[in-house]
Amino acid sequence: MGRKLLGLDAAAVLCLACGVVLAAAWCAPGTAVADASVPATQMLDKAAYDNPNGNTHVVCLADASQSYELYIPSSVPTTGPAPIFYGFDPGGDGKGTLLVLANAAAANGWILAVSNNSMNGPWSIIFAAQDAVIRDTEARLNLSPTRRFAGGMSGGGRTGLALAFRYPSKICGVLPLGAGWPTNTTLEPSTDALNVYMIVGTQDSNYTQDIPDTQGRLTDYGIRCVVKTFNGGHVWPPADMVMAGCQWLNKNAEVDPNSGLPPAGCPAHSLFCQPPSSVDSWATVRSDTASGQAVFDSFQGAALPITRMDWWGITAVDNSYTSHWLPCDPPPDRFIISLHPDSGGVPGPAVHEETVTAAREDLPNLYFRNYPLRHYHITLSAPVTLPSGWVRIQQVRDARQYVFLLDSPTGDWQCLLRSETEGDIPLNGDLAVSLSTEEMAVEIAASQNWGKPPLTVQFRASVAENVMAVREWKWDFGDGSIEEDINIPNPVHTYDHEGSYTVSLTVSTQISSAAVTNRNFIVVNQTLPLAAPGALGALLAAFIFVGAALVRSRRLRSDL
Repeated sequence: MGRKLLGLDAAAVLCLACGVVLAAAWCAPGTAVADASVPATQMLDKAAYDNPNGNTHVVCLADASQSYELYIPSSVPTTGPAPIFYGFDPGGDGKGTLLVLANAAAANGWILAVSNNSMNGPWSIIFAAQDAVIRDTEARLNLSPTRRFAGGMSGGGRTGLALAFRYPSKICGVLPLGAGWPTNTTLEPSTDALNVYMIVGTQDSNYTQDIPDTQGRLTDYGIRCVVKTFNGGHVWPPADMVMAGCQWLNKNAEVDPNSGLPPAGCPAHSLFCQPPSSVDSWATVRSDTASGQAVFDSFQGAALPITRMDWWGITAVDNSYTSHWLPCDPPPDRFIISLHPDSGGVPGPAVHEETVTAAREDLPNLYFRNYPLRHYHITLSAPVTLPSGWVRIQQVRDARQYVFLLDSPTGDWQCLLRSETEGDIPLNGDLAVSLSTEEMAVEIAASQNWGKPPLTVQFRASVAENVMAVREWKWDFGDGSIEEDINIPNPVHTYDHEGSYTVSLTVSTQISSAAVTNRNFIVVNQTLPLAAPGALGALLAAFIFVGAALVRSRRLRSDL
Protein backbone atom coordinates (compact mmCIF):
# COMPACT_ATOMS: atom_id res chain seq x y z
CA MET A 1 0.00 0.00 0.00
CA GLY A 2 3.06 2.23 0.20
CA ARG A 3 4.80 4.07 2.99
CA LYS A 4 2.85 6.63 5.03
CA LEU A 5 4.13 9.74 6.73
CA LEU A 6 6.80 8.91 9.34
CA GLY A 7 6.70 5.34 8.06
CA LEU A 8 3.27 4.72 9.65
CA ASP A 9 -0.20 4.20 8.30
CA ALA A 10 -2.94 6.74 9.03
CA ALA A 11 -4.14 5.01 12.17
CA ALA A 12 -0.62 4.66 13.56
CA VAL A 13 0.17 8.29 12.84
CA LEU A 14 -3.03 9.22 14.64
CA CYS A 15 -1.89 7.20 17.67
CA LEU A 16 1.48 8.96 17.57
CA ALA A 17 -0.17 12.37 17.41
CA CYS A 18 -2.42 11.57 20.35
CA GLY A 19 0.05 9.53 22.36
CA VAL A 20 2.83 12.03 22.92
CA VAL A 21 2.30 13.33 26.43
CA LEU A 22 2.89 17.05 26.66
CA ALA A 23 4.67 18.58 29.61
CA ALA A 24 2.46 20.00 32.33
CA ALA A 25 3.11 23.44 30.88
CA TRP A 26 4.73 24.52 27.63
CA CYS A 27 8.41 24.77 28.51
CA ALA A 28 7.55 24.37 32.19
CA PRO A 29 9.62 26.21 34.79
CA GLY A 30 12.72 24.49 36.11
CA THR A 31 12.93 23.51 39.73
CA ALA A 32 16.30 25.03 40.57
CA VAL A 33 16.37 28.33 42.45
CA ALA A 34 19.11 30.62 43.64
CA ASP A 35 21.30 28.99 46.28
CA ALA A 36 20.47 30.71 49.57
CA SER A 37 23.91 29.77 50.88
CA VAL A 38 25.67 31.96 48.30
CA PRO A 39 26.85 35.16 50.02
CA ALA A 40 25.49 38.37 48.52
CA THR A 41 29.05 39.48 47.81
CA GLN A 42 29.47 36.54 45.43
CA MET A 43 26.30 37.19 43.42
CA LEU A 44 27.24 38.30 39.91
CA ASP A 45 27.05 42.00 39.12
CA LYS A 46 25.36 42.39 35.74
CA ALA A 47 27.07 45.71 35.05
CA ALA A 48 30.49 44.06 35.35
CA TYR A 49 29.84 41.78 32.36
CA ASP A 50 28.33 44.14 29.81
CA ASN A 51 31.31 44.12 27.41
CA PRO A 52 31.92 40.94 25.38
CA ASN A 53 35.42 42.12 24.52
CA GLY A 54 36.31 42.83 28.14
CA ASN A 55 36.49 40.63 31.23
CA THR A 56 33.91 37.86 30.82
CA HIS A 57 35.55 35.03 32.79
CA VAL A 58 33.62 33.45 35.67
CA VAL A 59 34.87 30.61 37.90
CA CYS A 60 32.16 28.33 39.27
CA LEU A 61 31.68 28.60 43.03
CA ALA A 62 31.01 24.92 43.63
CA ASP A 63 33.94 23.67 41.50
CA ALA A 64 36.89 25.95 40.74
CA SER A 65 37.97 23.61 37.91
CA GLN A 66 34.86 24.67 35.96
CA SER A 67 34.46 28.09 34.35
CA TYR A 68 32.48 29.92 31.70
CA GLU A 69 32.44 33.18 29.78
CA LEU A 70 29.60 35.54 30.65
CA TYR A 71 28.06 38.44 28.72
CA ILE A 72 25.12 40.44 30.12
CA PRO A 73 24.15 43.04 27.50
CA SER A 74 22.31 46.21 28.50
CA SER A 75 19.20 44.87 26.71
CA VAL A 76 18.76 42.24 29.44
CA PRO A 77 15.99 43.17 31.91
CA THR A 78 17.48 45.08 34.85
CA THR A 79 14.90 43.70 37.25
CA GLY A 80 13.08 40.40 37.34
CA PRO A 81 14.12 37.07 35.81
CA ALA A 82 16.21 37.23 32.63
CA PRO A 83 16.45 34.83 29.66
CA ILE A 84 19.74 33.04 29.07
CA PHE A 85 21.54 31.25 26.23
CA TYR A 86 23.98 28.46 27.16
CA GLY A 87 26.70 28.22 24.54
CA PHE A 88 29.13 25.38 23.90
CA ASP A 89 32.28 25.07 21.78
CA PRO A 90 33.78 21.81 20.45
CA GLY A 91 37.26 22.92 21.57
CA GLY A 92 36.34 24.54 24.86
CA ASP A 93 36.89 28.04 23.43
CA GLY A 94 34.26 29.81 25.47
CA LYS A 95 35.48 33.30 24.59
CA GLY A 96 35.47 32.64 20.85
CA THR A 97 31.91 31.32 20.86
CA LEU A 98 30.77 34.17 23.11
CA LEU A 99 32.12 36.76 20.66
CA VAL A 100 30.32 35.12 17.73
CA LEU A 101 26.99 34.99 19.58
CA ALA A 102 27.26 38.34 21.40
CA ASN A 103 25.34 40.42 18.84
CA ALA A 104 22.47 37.92 18.72
CA ALA A 105 22.33 37.80 22.52
CA ALA A 106 22.18 41.60 22.72
CA ALA A 107 19.47 41.79 20.04
CA ASN A 108 17.28 39.31 21.93
CA GLY A 109 17.96 40.54 25.47
CA TRP A 110 19.67 37.28 26.49
CA ILE A 111 22.36 36.63 29.06
CA LEU A 112 25.08 34.59 27.32
CA ALA A 113 27.04 31.95 29.23
CA VAL A 114 29.55 29.75 27.35
CA SER A 115 31.34 26.87 29.03
CA ASN A 116 35.14 26.63 28.87
CA ASN A 117 35.16 22.95 29.88
CA SER A 118 32.67 21.41 27.46
CA MET A 119 34.45 20.14 24.35
CA ASN A 120 34.43 17.17 22.01
CA GLY A 121 35.29 14.12 24.02
CA PRO A 122 33.70 11.85 26.61
CA TRP A 123 30.10 12.81 27.32
CA SER A 124 30.80 12.50 31.04
CA ILE A 125 33.07 15.55 30.80
CA ILE A 126 30.47 17.43 28.76
CA PHE A 127 27.69 16.59 31.20
CA ALA A 128 29.81 17.74 34.15
CA ALA A 129 30.47 21.05 32.38
CA GLN A 130 26.76 21.48 31.60
CA ASP A 131 25.75 20.83 35.18
CA ALA A 132 28.37 23.24 36.48
CA VAL A 133 27.35 26.20 34.32
CA ILE A 134 23.64 25.66 34.95
CA ARG A 135 24.08 25.37 38.73
CA ASP A 136 26.33 28.42 38.93
CA THR A 137 24.18 30.72 36.79
CA GLU A 138 21.03 29.64 38.64
CA ALA A 139 22.66 30.34 41.99
CA ARG A 140 24.17 33.72 41.09
CA LEU A 141 21.68 35.23 38.61
CA ASN A 142 17.93 35.76 38.57
CA LEU A 143 17.06 33.63 35.55
CA SER A 144 13.81 33.08 33.75
CA PRO A 145 12.67 29.51 34.38
CA THR A 146 11.03 29.28 30.95
CA ARG A 147 13.13 31.24 28.48
CA ARG A 148 16.39 29.33 28.24
CA PHE A 149 18.24 28.41 25.08
CA ALA A 150 21.34 26.45 24.11
CA GLY A 151 23.55 25.72 21.12
CA GLY A 152 26.83 26.15 19.37
CA MET A 153 28.93 25.13 16.39
CA SER A 154 29.66 21.50 15.48
CA GLY A 155 30.03 19.48 18.68
CA GLY A 156 28.73 22.52 20.54
CA GLY A 157 25.44 22.12 18.68
CA ARG A 158 25.21 18.45 19.67
CA THR A 159 25.93 19.50 23.24
CA GLY A 160 23.09 22.03 23.07
CA LEU A 161 20.62 19.32 22.03
CA ALA A 162 22.00 17.04 24.74
CA LEU A 163 21.34 19.76 27.32
CA ALA A 164 17.74 20.11 26.12
CA PHE A 165 17.23 16.34 26.37
CA ARG A 166 18.76 16.26 29.86
CA TYR A 167 16.84 19.30 31.12
CA PRO A 168 13.54 19.20 29.21
CA SER A 169 11.77 21.55 31.61
CA LYS A 170 14.46 24.22 31.35
CA ILE A 171 15.49 24.51 27.70
CA CYS A 172 12.93 25.90 25.26
CA GLY A 173 15.07 26.32 22.15
CA VAL A 174 18.30 24.97 20.63
CA LEU A 175 20.57 26.36 17.88
CA PRO A 176 22.71 23.48 16.50
CA LEU A 177 25.11 24.74 13.82
CA GLY A 178 26.73 22.24 11.45
CA ALA A 179 25.76 19.18 13.50
CA GLY A 180 22.73 17.54 15.01
CA TRP A 181 21.93 14.60 17.23
CA PRO A 182 24.04 13.93 20.36
CA THR A 183 25.54 10.74 18.95
CA ASN A 184 26.93 7.92 21.11
CA THR A 185 24.46 8.67 23.88
CA THR A 186 21.17 7.14 24.90
CA LEU A 187 19.57 10.58 25.22
CA GLU A 188 16.10 11.04 23.75
CA PRO A 189 13.53 13.84 24.06
CA SER A 190 11.01 13.30 26.83
CA THR A 191 8.67 16.09 25.70
CA ASP A 192 7.76 17.89 22.48
CA ALA A 193 8.05 21.25 24.28
CA LEU A 194 11.09 22.31 22.30
CA ASN A 195 11.96 24.39 19.22
CA VAL A 196 15.10 23.67 17.19
CA TYR A 197 16.70 25.84 14.50
CA MET A 198 19.55 24.14 12.63
CA ILE A 199 21.92 25.82 10.15
CA VAL A 200 24.34 23.84 7.98
CA GLY A 201 26.59 24.45 4.97
CA THR A 202 25.74 22.53 1.82
CA GLN A 203 29.39 21.37 1.56
CA ASP A 204 29.38 20.21 5.19
CA SER A 205 29.73 16.43 5.52
CA ASN A 206 26.87 16.51 8.03
CA TYR A 207 24.53 18.08 5.46
CA THR A 208 23.50 14.90 3.64
CA GLN A 209 22.69 12.57 6.53
CA ASP A 210 23.28 13.87 10.05
CA ILE A 211 21.12 17.00 9.72
CA PRO A 212 18.15 15.39 7.89
CA ASP A 213 18.28 12.40 10.22
CA THR A 214 18.20 14.74 13.23
CA GLN A 215 15.32 16.70 11.75
CA GLY A 216 13.42 13.49 11.04
CA ARG A 217 13.95 12.11 14.54
CA LEU A 218 12.88 15.38 16.14
CA THR A 219 9.82 15.42 13.90
CA ASP A 220 8.91 11.92 15.01
CA TYR A 221 8.83 13.26 18.57
CA GLY A 222 6.62 16.15 17.52
CA ILE A 223 9.40 18.70 18.05
CA ARG A 224 9.32 21.63 15.69
CA CYS A 225 12.59 21.87 13.76
CA VAL A 226 13.64 24.37 11.08
CA VAL A 227 16.67 23.71 8.85
CA LYS A 228 18.42 26.48 6.91
CA THR A 229 21.42 26.08 4.59
CA PHE A 230 24.20 28.27 3.23
CA ASN A 231 26.88 27.76 0.60
CA GLY A 232 29.83 26.63 2.69
CA GLY A 233 31.52 23.84 4.60
CA HIS A 234 31.84 22.89 8.26
CA VAL A 235 32.22 26.47 9.48
CA TRP A 236 30.20 29.05 11.39
CA PRO A 237 27.25 30.27 9.31
CA PRO A 238 27.07 33.92 8.21
CA ALA A 239 26.32 36.28 11.08
CA ASP A 240 22.92 37.29 9.68
CA MET A 241 21.81 33.65 9.60
CA VAL A 242 22.89 33.14 13.21
CA MET A 243 20.98 36.28 14.14
CA ALA A 244 17.88 35.06 12.28
CA GLY A 245 18.05 31.69 14.04
CA CYS A 246 18.27 33.28 17.48
CA GLN A 247 15.43 35.66 16.70
CA TRP A 248 13.27 32.75 15.52
CA LEU A 249 13.95 30.86 18.75
CA ASN A 250 13.19 33.94 20.83
CA LYS A 251 9.93 34.53 18.94
CA ASN A 252 8.76 30.94 19.26
CA ALA A 253 9.80 30.34 22.86
CA GLU A 254 6.88 29.20 24.99
CA VAL A 255 4.72 28.80 21.89
CA ASP A 256 3.52 25.25 21.31
CA PRO A 257 3.47 24.65 17.52
CA ASN A 258 1.38 21.53 17.95
CA SER A 259 -1.64 23.26 19.39
CA GLY A 260 -3.60 26.42 18.94
CA LEU A 261 -6.64 27.43 16.97
CA PRO A 262 -7.95 24.83 14.56
CA PRO A 263 -7.96 25.78 10.89
CA ALA A 264 -10.94 27.52 9.40
CA GLY A 265 -13.78 25.12 8.76
CA CYS A 266 -15.60 24.40 5.55
CA PRO A 267 -17.10 27.22 3.45
CA ALA A 268 -20.55 28.40 4.45
CA HIS A 269 -22.04 27.01 1.26
CA SER A 270 -20.76 23.45 1.82
CA LEU A 271 -23.12 20.68 0.81
CA PHE A 272 -20.98 18.02 2.49
CA CYS A 273 -18.37 18.95 5.08
CA GLN A 274 -15.78 17.02 7.12
CA PRO A 275 -13.61 19.85 8.44
CA PRO A 276 -10.24 19.47 10.12
CA SER A 277 -10.71 19.13 13.84
CA SER A 278 -8.44 19.85 16.80
CA VAL A 279 -4.71 19.42 16.31
CA ASP A 280 -4.42 16.40 18.60
CA SER A 281 -6.63 14.36 16.28
CA TRP A 282 -4.85 14.98 12.99
CA ALA A 283 -3.37 12.19 10.93
CA THR A 284 -2.44 11.92 7.27
CA VAL A 285 -2.75 9.64 4.28
CA ARG A 286 -0.83 9.64 0.99
CA SER A 287 -2.38 9.39 -2.46
CA ASP A 288 -0.33 9.89 -5.62
CA THR A 289 -0.14 8.81 -9.23
CA ALA A 290 3.42 7.45 -9.05
CA SER A 291 2.43 4.67 -6.63
CA GLY A 292 -0.99 4.08 -8.19
CA GLN A 293 -2.74 5.00 -4.95
CA ALA A 294 -5.92 7.07 -4.78
CA VAL A 295 -7.94 8.06 -1.72
CA PHE A 296 -11.74 7.96 -1.84
CA ASP A 297 -14.11 9.39 0.75
CA SER A 298 -17.86 8.82 0.79
CA PHE A 299 -20.40 11.62 1.06
CA GLN A 300 -24.14 12.09 1.39
CA GLY A 301 -26.48 15.04 1.37
CA ALA A 302 -25.22 17.06 -1.61
CA ALA A 303 -28.63 18.60 -2.25
CA LEU A 304 -27.38 21.03 -4.91
CA PRO A 305 -24.93 20.63 -7.80
CA ILE A 306 -21.30 20.41 -6.68
CA THR A 307 -19.13 23.22 -8.03
CA ARG A 308 -16.21 23.48 -5.58
CA MET A 309 -14.02 21.17 -3.50
CA ASP A 310 -11.88 22.05 -0.49
CA TRP A 311 -9.38 19.86 1.35
CA TRP A 312 -6.49 20.20 3.79
CA GLY A 313 -3.06 18.59 3.91
CA ILE A 314 0.67 18.87 4.50
CA THR A 315 3.71 18.42 2.27
CA ALA A 316 6.77 16.26 2.87
CA VAL A 317 9.79 14.91 1.04
CA ASP A 318 11.10 11.36 1.11
CA ASN A 319 14.77 11.82 2.08
CA SER A 320 16.96 9.27 0.30
CA TYR A 321 19.63 9.24 3.04
CA THR A 322 17.37 8.67 6.04
CA SER A 323 14.27 6.70 6.92
CA HIS A 324 12.29 9.85 7.72
CA TRP A 325 9.78 12.06 5.99
CA LEU A 326 10.90 15.69 6.19
CA PRO A 327 8.86 18.89 5.90
CA CYS A 328 9.32 20.66 2.59
CA ASP A 329 8.01 23.45 0.44
CA PRO A 330 4.86 22.51 -1.48
CA PRO A 331 5.25 20.68 -4.79
CA PRO A 332 3.21 21.73 -7.83
CA ASP A 333 -0.41 21.66 -6.78
CA ARG A 334 -1.65 19.29 -9.47
CA PHE A 335 -4.41 16.84 -8.60
CA ILE A 336 -6.80 14.43 -10.27
CA ILE A 337 -10.28 15.09 -8.92
CA SER A 338 -13.22 12.79 -9.59
CA LEU A 339 -16.74 12.10 -8.32
CA HIS A 340 -18.21 8.59 -8.27
CA PRO A 341 -21.59 7.02 -7.47
CA ASP A 342 -21.71 4.32 -4.83
CA SER A 343 -21.54 0.75 -6.12
CA GLY A 344 -22.17 -1.67 -3.27
CA GLY A 345 -20.07 0.26 -0.77
CA VAL A 346 -17.20 1.09 -3.13
CA PRO A 347 -16.76 3.79 -5.78
CA GLY A 348 -18.38 3.14 -9.12
CA PRO A 349 -17.23 4.53 -12.49
CA ALA A 350 -16.52 8.26 -12.37
CA VAL A 351 -19.29 10.61 -13.44
CA HIS A 352 -16.81 13.49 -13.54
CA GLU A 353 -13.01 13.58 -13.63
CA GLU A 354 -10.50 16.33 -14.34
CA THR A 355 -6.87 17.19 -13.68
CA VAL A 356 -6.60 20.56 -11.99
CA THR A 357 -4.13 23.00 -10.47
CA ALA A 358 -5.51 23.72 -7.02
CA ALA A 359 -5.45 27.09 -5.34
CA ARG A 360 -3.46 26.83 -2.11
CA GLU A 361 -3.61 28.79 1.12
CA ASP A 362 -0.61 28.26 3.38
CA LEU A 363 -1.41 28.34 7.09
CA PRO A 364 2.04 28.98 8.63
CA ASN A 365 0.77 29.28 12.19
CA LEU A 366 -0.93 25.87 12.14
CA TYR A 367 1.12 22.69 12.24
CA PHE A 368 0.58 18.96 12.16
CA ARG A 369 3.51 18.07 14.40
CA ASN A 370 6.35 19.69 12.41
CA TYR A 371 4.49 20.31 9.16
CA PRO A 372 2.78 23.57 8.14
CA LEU A 373 -0.86 23.01 7.26
CA ARG A 374 -2.17 23.93 3.81
CA HIS A 375 -5.68 24.50 2.50
CA TYR A 376 -6.45 23.56 -1.12
CA HIS A 377 -9.54 24.31 -3.19
CA ILE A 378 -10.66 24.04 -6.80
CA THR A 379 -13.68 25.01 -8.86
CA LEU A 380 -14.94 22.25 -11.13
CA SER A 381 -15.07 22.95 -14.84
CA ALA A 382 -18.80 22.18 -14.74
CA PRO A 383 -21.33 21.56 -11.94
CA VAL A 384 -21.89 17.92 -11.00
CA THR A 385 -25.24 16.67 -9.69
CA LEU A 386 -24.53 13.73 -7.41
CA PRO A 387 -26.43 13.68 -4.07
CA SER A 388 -24.30 10.87 -2.63
CA GLY A 389 -21.29 8.82 -3.60
CA TRP A 390 -17.52 9.09 -3.40
CA VAL A 391 -14.97 11.82 -3.99
CA ARG A 392 -11.41 11.03 -5.05
CA ILE A 393 -8.35 13.27 -4.53
CA GLN A 394 -5.05 12.12 -6.01
CA GLN A 395 -1.82 14.06 -6.29
CA VAL A 396 -0.13 14.20 -9.68
CA ARG A 397 3.40 13.58 -8.45
CA ASP A 398 6.45 14.34 -10.60
CA ALA A 399 9.10 14.65 -7.89
CA ARG A 400 10.01 13.30 -4.46
CA GLN A 401 7.68 15.79 -2.78
CA TYR A 402 4.33 14.51 -1.60
CA VAL A 403 1.06 16.00 -0.52
CA PHE A 404 -0.35 14.15 2.48
CA LEU A 405 -4.09 14.62 2.79
CA LEU A 406 -5.37 15.44 6.24
CA ASP A 407 -7.40 12.67 7.82
CA SER A 408 -10.13 14.01 10.09
CA PRO A 409 -11.83 11.93 12.81
CA THR A 410 -15.16 13.62 12.12
CA GLY A 411 -17.60 12.26 9.60
CA ASP A 412 -18.94 8.88 8.51
CA TRP A 413 -15.71 6.87 8.84
CA GLN A 414 -16.00 5.69 5.25
CA CYS A 415 -12.66 6.21 3.55
CA LEU A 416 -10.88 3.96 1.06
CA LEU A 417 -7.40 3.76 -0.35
CA ARG A 418 -7.47 2.20 -3.80
CA SER A 419 -4.23 0.56 -4.90
CA GLU A 420 -3.44 -0.75 -8.36
CA THR A 421 -2.26 -4.00 -6.79
CA GLU A 422 -4.36 -4.37 -3.64
CA GLY A 423 -7.79 -3.06 -4.59
CA ASP A 424 -9.91 -1.13 -2.08
CA ILE A 425 -8.46 -0.91 1.43
CA PRO A 426 -10.64 0.58 4.23
CA LEU A 427 -9.07 3.43 6.18
CA ASN A 428 -9.98 4.20 9.77
CA GLY A 429 -11.07 7.77 9.22
CA ASP A 430 -12.21 10.42 6.75
CA LEU A 431 -10.59 12.98 4.56
CA ALA A 432 -10.89 16.55 5.74
CA VAL A 433 -12.88 17.61 2.70
CA SER A 434 -15.79 19.83 1.69
CA LEU A 435 -18.05 19.70 -1.36
CA SER A 436 -19.77 22.99 -2.12
CA THR A 437 -22.09 24.70 -4.52
CA GLU A 438 -21.85 28.30 -5.72
CA GLU A 439 -22.43 31.10 -3.21
CA MET A 440 -22.95 34.39 -4.99
CA ALA A 441 -22.08 37.83 -3.63
CA VAL A 442 -24.51 40.45 -4.98
CA GLU A 443 -23.71 44.16 -5.06
CA ILE A 444 -26.06 47.01 -6.00
CA ALA A 445 -25.49 50.73 -6.39
CA ALA A 446 -27.44 53.80 -7.52
CA SER A 447 -26.35 56.93 -9.36
CA GLN A 448 -28.52 59.12 -7.12
CA ASN A 449 -30.08 58.07 -3.81
CA TRP A 450 -32.29 61.11 -3.11
CA GLY A 451 -34.06 63.98 -4.83
CA LYS A 452 -37.38 65.60 -5.77
CA PRO A 453 -40.06 63.75 -7.71
CA PRO A 454 -39.99 62.67 -10.42
CA LEU A 455 -36.61 61.11 -9.55
CA THR A 456 -34.92 59.02 -12.23
CA VAL A 457 -32.30 56.59 -10.85
CA GLN A 458 -29.71 54.57 -12.74
CA PHE A 459 -29.19 51.29 -10.85
CA ARG A 460 -26.13 49.09 -11.26
CA ALA A 461 -25.57 45.49 -10.15
CA SER A 462 -22.72 43.01 -10.13
CA VAL A 463 -22.32 39.42 -9.04
CA ALA A 464 -19.20 37.54 -7.90
CA GLU A 465 -18.39 33.90 -7.11
CA ASN A 466 -21.06 32.49 -9.41
CA VAL A 467 -20.11 29.40 -11.39
CA MET A 468 -22.91 29.44 -13.93
CA ALA A 469 -23.95 32.45 -15.99
CA VAL A 470 -26.72 34.65 -14.58
CA ARG A 471 -30.01 33.88 -16.29
CA GLU A 472 -32.29 36.30 -14.43
CA TRP A 473 -32.06 39.69 -12.68
CA LYS A 474 -35.19 40.46 -10.65
CA TRP A 475 -35.45 44.02 -9.32
CA ASP A 476 -38.01 45.18 -6.77
CA PHE A 477 -37.83 48.98 -6.67
CA GLY A 478 -39.96 49.27 -3.54
CA ASP A 479 -42.78 51.32 -5.10
CA GLY A 480 -44.76 48.34 -6.38
CA SER A 481 -42.77 48.11 -9.60
CA ILE A 482 -40.86 44.88 -10.35
CA GLU A 483 -38.42 44.42 -13.23
CA GLU A 484 -37.63 40.83 -14.17
CA ASP A 485 -35.48 40.14 -17.20
CA ILE A 486 -32.48 38.12 -18.22
CA ASN A 487 -30.71 41.05 -19.81
CA ILE A 488 -31.19 43.95 -17.38
CA PRO A 489 -28.47 44.09 -14.68
CA ASN A 490 -28.45 47.92 -14.79
CA PRO A 491 -32.02 49.23 -15.08
CA VAL A 492 -33.26 52.83 -15.02
CA HIS A 493 -36.31 53.52 -12.87
CA THR A 494 -38.31 56.70 -12.14
CA TYR A 495 -39.96 57.41 -8.78
CA ASP A 496 -43.01 59.69 -9.25
CA HIS A 497 -44.09 60.04 -5.63
CA GLU A 498 -42.53 61.06 -2.36
CA GLY A 499 -41.36 58.32 -0.02
CA SER A 500 -38.49 56.21 1.31
CA TYR A 501 -38.04 53.11 -0.84
CA THR A 502 -36.43 49.73 -0.09
CA VAL A 503 -34.75 48.17 -3.13
CA SER A 504 -34.14 44.43 -3.59
CA LEU A 505 -32.36 42.40 -6.25
CA THR A 506 -32.55 38.64 -6.73
CA VAL A 507 -30.02 37.04 -9.06
CA SER A 508 -30.46 33.51 -10.39
CA THR A 509 -28.26 31.08 -12.28
CA GLN A 510 -29.10 27.61 -13.50
CA ILE A 511 -28.35 26.12 -10.07
CA SER A 512 -28.93 28.73 -7.36
CA SER A 513 -30.22 32.18 -6.42
CA ALA A 514 -29.02 34.97 -4.14
CA ALA A 515 -30.54 38.29 -3.10
CA VAL A 516 -29.62 41.61 -1.56
CA THR A 517 -31.95 44.16 0.06
CA ASN A 518 -31.08 47.79 0.87
CA ARG A 519 -33.62 49.38 3.17
CA ASN A 520 -34.52 53.06 2.71
CA PHE A 521 -32.11 53.10 -0.21
CA ILE A 522 -33.97 55.78 -2.21
CA VAL A 523 -35.46 58.93 -0.61
CA VAL A 524 -37.86 61.09 -2.67
CA ASN A 525 -39.10 64.38 -1.11
CA GLN A 526 -40.48 67.57 -2.64
CA THR A 527 -38.79 69.79 -0.04
CA LEU A 528 -35.29 68.37 -0.38
CA PRO A 529 -32.78 70.89 -1.77
CA LEU A 530 -30.78 70.13 -4.87
CA ALA A 531 -27.74 69.74 -2.65
CA ALA A 532 -27.76 68.70 0.98
CA PRO A 533 -25.95 71.43 2.95
CA GLY A 534 -24.82 71.41 6.55
CA ALA A 535 -27.02 69.72 9.13
CA LEU A 536 -29.45 68.42 6.52
CA GLY A 537 -26.64 66.64 4.74
CA ALA A 538 -25.50 65.07 8.00
CA LEU A 539 -29.05 64.01 8.78
CA LEU A 540 -29.44 62.41 5.38
CA ALA A 541 -26.10 60.62 5.74
CA ALA A 542 -27.33 59.09 8.97
CA PHE A 543 -30.07 57.07 7.34
CA ILE A 544 -29.40 56.91 3.59
CA PHE A 545 -27.03 54.36 2.06
CA VAL A 546 -24.78 56.26 -0.34
CA GLY A 547 -22.98 54.31 -3.05
CA ALA A 548 -22.60 50.58 -3.32
CA ALA A 549 -23.88 48.18 -0.66
CA LEU A 550 -22.34 44.75 -0.56
CA VAL A 551 -24.34 41.98 1.05
CA ARG A 552 -23.49 38.31 1.02
CA SER A 553 -26.87 36.70 1.25
CA ARG A 554 -28.22 33.28 1.92
CA ARG A 555 -29.29 31.22 -1.04
CA LEU A 556 -33.02 31.58 -1.63
CA ARG A 557 -33.74 28.67 -3.87
CA SER A 558 -32.29 26.18 -6.30
CA ASP A 559 -33.46 25.69 -9.86
CA LEU A 560 -32.09 22.34 -10.95
